Amino acid sequence: VQVPRGDLEVDIDVENVEEGVYLWGALVTDRTGRSGVPDGYRSFARWAALSPELEAEVFGQFWSWLGDLRAVTKEHGLVLRAYCYNEAAEDTQMRRVGAGLGLRDEVEALLEPEEWVDLLKVFDSQLLTGGPVGLKKVAPLGGFSWEVEDAGGDISMVYYEQAVYSADPDLAEAARRRLLTYNRNDVEATAALRSWLGTQASRCPGIETVAFG
Repeated sequence: VQVPRGDLEVDIDVENVEEGVYLWGALVTDRTGRSGVPDGYRSFARWAALSPELEAEVFGQFWSWLGDLRAVTKEHGLVLRAYCYNEAAEDTQMRRVGAGLGLRDEVEALLEPEEWVDLLKVFDSQLLTGGPVGLKKVAPLGGFSWEVEDAGGDISMVYYEQAVYSADPDLAEAARRRLLTYNRNDVEATAALRSWLGTQASRCPGIETVAFG
C-alpha cells in the first residue's frame, strides 16, 4: 500500500453550516523534528453569527498560518504534505472563500497533487472493504475512535446553533468545546489512518489488498 508522506504533515478539516465555514482545524506532525514547528492541533474559528466578512476573516487567519508553515518548510528544505479526507469539502471551500480574498492562484498552488493529498482516494484506490469507506468507518481499522458521541456533520450543526446563539453561556461554551473536540478528532483520525495504511493494511484480517499495474 503506497501512501504519500511528507517531512512535515498537516491534516486539515473544515466545519461549515449553510451560511458558510465557521471553523478550520489542522493537525501538525513534524516527522523530522527539524522544522521548529510544534506538533499538535490548531483551530481557527469565531463564535458569532456568520457573515461573508466573518467567514473571510477566519479563513484569512487559517491561510496566513498555513502560508507561514509552508515557508518554514521550504526554508528548512523539507517536504510539506497537507491531507484531507474527501477533498470535495475542503477544496470547494478553499476555492470559494479564497477567490473572494484574491487568493485564487495561491489556493490552486496548494491543491497541486504533490502537496495536497486526499486520503479517501489513497484508501479507495488500493483497498477493498466490502462496505462504506467514510472516515468514521475506516479510521477504526487503525484503532482510532472519536471522543464525542454521535460524531457527524449533521449533529455538529445542532451544536453550532448552541455555540453561537444560546443565551446560556454554559451551554454555549460546552457546545464550542464539543465542536473543537470533534474537529480535532477528525484530523487525528486522518493522521491515524495514514499511519495505519503505511504499516498495517496488508496484515488486517478482512481487508483485501489490491495491486494495480
